[in-house]
Amino acid sequence: MKGPALYFLGGLVAGGVFLSLLGEQLHNLILPGSQTSQGESFADSHLAAQYERPRDRADDFRQTQTAGNYPPQPPPSPPPPPPPAVYKDTLDEVMASVAGPDKMVVATSTDYGYLEITINWMCHMRKLGLDKKVLIFSLDEKIHEAVQQAGFVSYFEPDMAKAQEAIGNWNSKSYNQVVHTKTKHQHAVLSRGYNLFFTDIDIPWMADYRETLMRDTPDETSFVGQQNWPQCDMNVGFFFARSTPDMITFFANVIELEMAIERKEIPIGMDPRKDIFDPSDDQSVIAFHMLCGSPNGTYPGRGNNDPPQGGTKPVGSEFEVQPKWQRRMLFRQHALTNRKVAVIDHTRVFEADCRATTGVHFNYGFLPPKWYQTGHKDWARYKMDESLKTNNSALYHPNFMKGKQKKIDALKAYGRWIDQC
Repeated sequence: MKGPALYFLGGLVAGGVFLSLLGEQLHNLILPGSQTSQGESFADSHLAAQYERPRDRADDFRQTQTAGNYPPQPPPSPPPPPPPAVYKDTLDEVMASVAGPDKMVVATSTDYGYLEITINWMCHMRKLGLDKKVLIFSLDEKIHEAVQQAGFVSYFEPDMAKAQEAIGNWNSKSYNQVVHTKTKHQHAVLSRGYNLFFTDIDIPWMADYRETLMRDTPDETSFVGQQNWPQCDMNVGFFFARSTPDMITFFANVIELEMAIERKEIPIGMDPRKDIFDPSDDQSVIAFHMLCGSPNGTYPGRGNNDPPQGGTKPVGSEFEVQPKWQRRMLFRQHALTNRKVAVIDHTRVFEADCRATTGVHFNYGFLPPKWYQTGHKDWARYKMDESLKTNNSALYHPNFMKGKQKKIDALKAYGRWIDQC
């Protein structure tokens, strides 16, 4: 009996070391400062669920042997499973809880596949004291529970969520479905009378960007966002939109076209002269509507080589859409050379007069790219990313990158990653 006893005790010691190391790693991954309702940390609660029950049963076994009650009694029956989750909070309730005095809601969206990036974003928000002032649209139940346990405000609507654990690569079917869901959330906020400040989950806040955004948003604009430099279109991963009738209609039109694309009612193709819907993500559809495109995919001026007039509907099939050469031509007014980017420090304002097509009319603005940088390689190529290193409050958005790990590596390279908080 001496040999087996020693092996048994040795196994217990090795198991304790393993659990201790695993617990330490989970503390580094999950927000260790977040508390559950019982006062223990988020990581501790998950460790308890996985490891405490087998350890307790082993303790019971040793106790009954000592007391002379061998063989031990069978363990009691496990408690019944908890009832299904009921999501009582309405969107109106959660928005009212995070909205500022100017009725501005700061919102983002994420899913469980972006857990590490979500934790990094929440760490930065907590550091700024904004953990109770932002709304996270959770796209699946697992991230919804994780966000709530971390102490942030989360809204999860099963009927609207795509219920997937990972966002696919850019322009994949699953990716486009997720970003189309984002548009629905954005419209839901605006249609309830709240101004929307939307930020992608891969943009860590190095400062309270509410203040800088309001400083850089001209009063005459209804929509202001990051320019997708060196391209000429709007990056809808970071924007501010006012709750005006025109903007509410604008986003409703975007949703209508996105749904038509998903239903394959409007064809997409690789011919660069054929259409704008390649890719068919939210950014392309929003750019299309900024150029006065209609929800059915038609666009004024289609079918000839003349500049689009913007006031007459196209002749021909309703499924013909804006040629890419027209998009490039119209967006040329947004273009900036790297030399201009280095000196421009104000928001440039443009007009979208679409009253003859969709009935909307608004001014939109591009934030100064130098202080709101994208992840395009040209920033480093022209050594224009120095402001990210010298100005810690400059915004950095690691787009133009396929794959989560590349985004994480870029955020770490520019000092925008927190391992623990």
